[in-house]
Amino acid sequence: MNSRSTLAIRCPNCGAIIAVAWDLPEKGTLRCGQCAAAYPVVAGILDLRSDAPRVRERDGERWDLDAFDRGYEQVTDYEDNWEHARRSGIPAIVEAYRFPRIKRWILDTMPIRNGGVYLDLGCGVGMMYFGLRDRHGAIAFRMVGLDVSIPHLMPLARRMRTEGLRSVLPIAGDGENLPFPSASFDGIICSEVLEHILDKEAAVREMARVLKPGGDLFLTTPMRVAVHFWNAVFRLPRLVYRLAKGKGLSPLETAPYDEPVSLAVLRGLLRSAGLGPEELRCVVFLPHESYFQFLPLAVTRWIVRVGGALEERNLLSWLGLHCVVHARKRAST
Repeated sequence: MNSRSTLAIRCPNCGAIIAVAWDLPEKGTLRCGQCAAAYPVVAGILDLRSDAPRVRERDGERWDLDAFDRGYEQVTDYEDNWEHARRSGIPAIVEAYRFPRIKRWILDTMPIRNGGVYLDLGCGVGMMYFGLRDRHGAIAFRMVGLDVSIPHLMPLARRMRTEGLRSVLPIAGDGENLPFPSASFDGIICSEVLEHILDKEAAVREMARVLKPGGDLFLTTPMRVAVHFWNAVFRLPRLVYRLAKGKGLSPLETAPYDEPVSLAVLRGLLRSAGLGPEELRCVVFLPHESYFQFLPLAVTRWIVRVGGALEERNLLSWLGLHCVVHARKRAST
């Protein structure tokens, strides 16, 4: 389906195939030749979300796209994990522990082939693309960066214009209904994103659909048990911190959707989608990084040392905050 100059996408309205140039204009409109649906190009970002509801509810849970947009409008001015951590008030020692086990694990492990086309689902500012490019400079590959929030994609689009890039395509789209034909991608990254998707089963099924047979999925996501454990541990300190900062007992605005999965559920989602895990393990024996913003540095250092020791000795595996998965699509799927 893919050629050198165009990417095949599937019209979200009618399902017809549309050829999209990798070299998108900064502004314009993409039209479906079959149903005449129009999709705007804004600041070099193709917006395929026009028919998607901004608020969704399922099994008593509520997902709000406006909450994501408001949050990302405040935190998008960064190019890599280290800059994001610094701007978010996360101590460098915490990021030095987290980064190799999550993002760098993907960068160091994911196979990239010459001429390959890859998808970063929930790409944000495009950190994974640039990390892979730096590691595989001699290999010509292309990547679609898909994110549900246009504000989150804006830094990627700006950097593309600044560097004159033609090998990455930013698309605003829906992870539960990926706008691509089946078997479009040699590999997919979905890092710290699944917890923000309302219908996780649909998202994993869609990732499997658009993967080529034998293609690789690299997925990382927080684990429900560890998240709930640390939330309980920090309930009182978090309350004291909010009161000390004059923030009140609870946030005034709706937070972006965040619901982690259990290990058993994640295994089931992969299996039912026809994805065989090549590697699946829990890592990062720490509380969520946001909690370190109000802890003394000495306490932070102690927690990082203890977490590293537990992980190294494979103790209390249920305390691993994140699951890292390398799965492969079975050839018969």
